[in-house]
Amino acid sequence: IGSRHLQAVSKIEDPLEIHIIEPNDNSKKIAQRRLEQNVSNHEYIWHKDIKEINQKSDITIIATSAINRVQIIKELLKLKHKKFLIEKIVCQSIDEYKELINELKKFNSVGWVNTPRRYFSSYKIIQDIISKNEPIEMKITGANFGLGTNAIHFIDLFAWFVKDFKIKLDGSLLDDEILENKRGVNYLEFLGIIHGISNKSHLKIESTKKDGIPVKVEIKNEQHQLIINENKQEIQDLLNPDKKNLKFNNEFVSNTTKKIIEDILSLGDCDLPKIYEHEYIHNEIFSMFNQHIYKITGKKHSKCPIT
Repeated sequence: IGSRHLQAVSKIEDPLEIHIIEPNDNSKKIAQRRLEQNVSNHEYIWHKDIKEINQKSDITIIATSAINRVQIIKELLKLKHKKFLIEKIVCQSIDEYKELINELKKFNSVGWVNTPRRYFSSYKIIQDIISKNEPIEMKITGANFGLGTNAIHFIDLFAWFVKDFKIKLDGSLLDDEILENKRGVNYLEFLGIIHGISNKSHLKIESTKKDGIPVKVEIKNEQHQLIINENKQEIQDLLNPDKKNLKFNNEFVSNTTKKIIEDILSLGDCDLPKIYEHEYIHNEIFSMFNQHIYKITGKKHSKCPIT
């Protein structure tokens, strides 16, 4: 994911000095190969360690795995870096999360959670369509997309639509089989169903083991019943079938991150949620998955093994 962020930043027109910390030589080669796909006039400076950077940045992208991420940010704060775009899940426990909030506050710094569907032009249009403060029903279905890694995308999208971060989550219908995460042996993955509720609005995220089921997002209120097929890039409004000009544009990290970084560099802010705003959602995610792990294995985890 870090190399995709790098691709995005390389597309910014104004010349930049870009420092990349990558101790893994193979990952560095992948990133350099992807950079070759785009001609730019930026200066790229490679490092193997944070301590090699002797100047503060205008924006720092944290694309490491969740383990030790808070420690990395604390180290960067001491080196006077102030603004952070942070991959999610941000960390692995509510204690770590509170520590990060306190550290950012202590250094008068800001971090944003990278939930990039807020930057999809299609979701911005949909958000405008359903922005009348009416309750919504939102349902996401598909096959084999890991909930530990991907549920946060849709939970945040729901929070954005209903204008409320306090989403109560229920994982009682998660599948009994707990899977290994492709990102490493230290992480777990989950299928099944997650329910969420905010006031009178409801969320359901379902990932099954059946093959060939594309990810579909359904958003329903009294005026609209939108069916979004992200894979086929289609939108239907079942309550307004005359609207045939709706099209979904699936946007990649190399596009959304460019917009996010341009906003932060020019405006000092962006449309993503700030770290402190996402505390409740992260706490609910940690609690839900840890409770499920305990129910299935009998093992208690102080940290939630997801990234």
